[in-house]
Amino acid sequence: SVATLVTWRALMKRKRPSYLHHKQRNLAYTRIYNADGKRQTIYLGEYNSPESHDAFHEILEDWRQSQARESPEQLTLTDVGRLYLQHARQYYRKPDGRQTSEVACFRAVLNLLEEHAEDCPASQFDALQLDDWLRKLAEAGYARTTINKNLGRIKRMFKWAARQKLIRPAIYQELLLVDGLRAGRSPARETAPVTPVPLEHVNAIQSHLPPAVWAMVKIQLYTGMRPGEVVRMRGADIDRSGDIWMYQPVEHKTQHHGRSRVVPLGDRAQKVLQPYLERKASNQYLFSPCEAPHVPANRKVGEKYSVDSYRRCIQRACEHADIATWS
Repeated sequence: SVATLVTWRALMKRKRPSYLHHKQRNLAYTRIYNADGKRQTIYLGEYNSPESHDAFHEILEDWRQSQARESPEQLTLTDVGRLYLQHARQYYRKPDGRQTSEVACFRAVLNLLEEHAEDCPASQFDALQLDDWLRKLAEAGYARTTINKNLGRIKRMFKWAARQKLIRPAIYQELLLVDGLRAGRSPARETAPVTPVPLEHVNAIQSHLPPAVWAMVKIQLYTGMRPGEVVRMRGADIDRSGDIWMYQPVEHKTQHHGRSRVVPLGDRAQKVLQPYLERKASNQYLFSPCEAPHVPANRKVGEKYSVDSYRRCIQRACEHADIATWS
């Protein structure tokens, strides 16, 4: 009957897509059901290839979001978190397409939230439960500043979910009532303030660093720029027309807010940079691990230092100099 057909189509529409194998053509494919219940076959590429799995993952996430919008009352916190994580992977990106660290931070927060209330319906999560979660994080030894950052991430997730009509706006509005933990007024651990590195500790590692890394350390010392800005320095990004040079990083921390960033380079910084500017093309990175002494011939190195490799160089130098590690 027509009623039976409609019911069958509704059930099939809710069926989770599967990763399937077309053996004759050795292709991966999946089947989904569109709005009117008609089945559609989508080929994903060569079977078991990374590209086919990526394509299937995108289709699966689209299916999850469509199911969530049709039955939001059945969503758990884990469901909402998974959907928001998919959004975060696309939203939190740098200009070159790389994901920012915020994606990994949110993934860690989601794991903590699942430990606390994995099967809790998102529609029933309220201010009392959020307060209880913050208290448990404090008891587990997390720092107050870390807890407050995680609270902000949870609120952003629920704001996005309300905008996507996955939850009622009233749920998000109630969570806004929860304030961050105040210093001295919570059981959470307080962290010591980050102080400048003593100059004697900076100078102690000079002989244990490649020349390019020591040059980056001095540039940071003279200008106060961030590690991510110094490792990306190129001649093309430095205006040398005046007595004070002006460095404009192509990528910087507040770029997504539409802000510009210009770092003045005085006499001391210019003296450090001059040899690198003379032997490098304007579009080349000034500081490259390829120039480091004693690099094994079979070791792959990039054209520039990353923030992590820069940090590791300093940490190893601190160990060799037998001083407290700094960064």
